[in-house]
Amino acid sequence: MPRFTALEFRVGLIAHLLLLVPLSGPVPSSSWKANAGAVTATGIEDQVLLDESVFIDPISSTTEEEFTIFLFDLTGLPLVENNTFNDLILTYTTPHSNDGDVWIFNYQTGVWDRIGYDGGAGLTFFTDQTHLISAIGLKPKNFLHPTEDWAKIRSRNWYRILAPQLKAAVINTDYNSFPLVVPIPLVIPIELGFDLHDVARFSGLTFANGSLYATSDEDKIYEISVDGEFISEVSVEMRLDHSLAYDGSNLWGVRSHRSGSRDVVKLDLEGNVICDASIPTQHDGGLAYGKNSDGEETLWLSERRNSREPEFLFEIDPLESCVESKSAVIRAQYEIPFDGSSGLAWNGHHLIMSTSNQIHIVNTDGQVLESYDTPLRRTIGDIAWDSDSETLFVLNNGLEEIGNRDQVISRFKLPTLPGTPKPPVGGSGIRLR
Repeated sequence: MPRFTALEFRVGLIAHLLLLVPLSGPVPSSSWKANAGAVTATGIEDQVLLDESVFIDPISSTTEEEFTIFLFDLTGLPLVENNTFNDLILTYTTPHSNDGDVWIFNYQTGVWDRIGYDGGAGLTFFTDQTHLISAIGLKPKNFLHPTEDWAKIRSRNWYRILAPQLKAAVINTDYNSFPLVVPIPLVIPIELGFDLHDVARFSGLTFANGSLYATSDEDKIYEISVDGEFISEVSVEMRLDHSLAYDGSNLWGVRSHRSGSRDVVKLDLEGNVICDASIPTQHDGGLAYGKNSDGEETLWLSERRNSREPEFLFEIDPLESCVESKSAVIRAQYEIPFDGSSGLAWNGHHLIMSTSNQIHIVNTDGQVLESYDTPLRRTIGDIAWDSDSETLFVLNNGLEEIGNRDQVISRFKLPTLPGTPKPPVGGSGIRLR
């Protein structure tokens, strides 16, 4: 059988399906929409993985047409026997550097649900993959046989995953996350035996008008509900980097150029550029729109970790920067006492900053007020704050304790109201330059 890349397979299959099925809106499938119903959130430092079994090897592998199917028997695991588990963890190794797919059989629907793949950065071989089933937007208990404690995993024969293992786990029921998987706008016949959705990498995140907005590597901005439902998308015809902010009417992002230079860009919610201005860094981390210590409207920009230390937090005048000079007007810059910042948000009083796998509360004079460890893998991405529910949304790639590689948005509650002024903790914090 000839080998196809995931893109070739996807394009070819879509072209074939266009002859079979009508176009429609996004597929309202439970395979990508998670945690519908009551909104919950753990505290930022709460434990997420409460219990887990040992890993189980498959008891058999069989070939059916172009697929290899692995059968797992979880009989005898206390979490399964007592029906106290609420999640499954799958790990395997792939010898391929290109995007590949693995599926798990859904005994409730009778279809194979796609697990997906995280190729990591650059060209890699023999990549270890770990996935938390709930983090993909699936319901773990649907994947055990109703009378036998069996589970089935499959991959294509040419893909040949190695050493698959499965375990049961107990995840904190207040932990709320949803996957970033874009449904392809087609009605897929269920007899095809698998779901069909597109996988994009997301980077910028902000909260606006009751929804989340996220940038992707497809040069698009998506509007996403707080329950993880993709509402709309706009094409922006530019590569937006790691950050996104909202000023009450419009979005702000960072546009990257082939030369390596960067601009802050102000866009309306339809993706039209209102103005842009060059910035003095090629290592943009997070953006947040708020105020400075004098109460002036401010666009805050942080730098990611880079080889040219130290990293800085820039205080930008958003009004003066939107003029014909085309250069961002920097009021001040502050040295970040961490290994860079991957995300920023504004809570109405202070900045919220993500670094590595920590969250920090920083005041408008550059002082660190609070620092929190998170249960997330390094390095977490951009963040967004909903002031009404006092909820922090964090773009991340899984849980540190599990080691899964599933891009999700998780929601957390902070231990104290971040808008409450507090004296700085020890240390010099962020220093004015």
